[in-house]
Amino acid sequence: MNAAPHSYKQLIVDGIQDLPADGLAEIVDYVYFLRKRVTAPAALRAEQYALLLHQDLRQMNRAQAEHLDMEFVDYEQHYPPA
Repeated sequence: MNAAPHSYKQLIVDGIQDLPADGLAEIVDYVYFLRKRVTAPAALRAEQYALLLHQDLRQMNRAQAEHLDMEFVDYEQHYPPA
């Protein structure tokens, strides 16, 4: 689609008319996501990485969490800061 920027804005305005509040909320989320992707891609990648890590950690069961904790017992003694 090769429309002028003003035409894009008008298409967006026309497209959101009469949308319910939850639809508008999704659009707001997308606009903020897109703005961050364009203006601060490194921050967006860091945020996405943190979100994925958090989701992975939430899916661990208790035994996996205990095993992970044991991996880091005395970590600073074995690997002192340089």
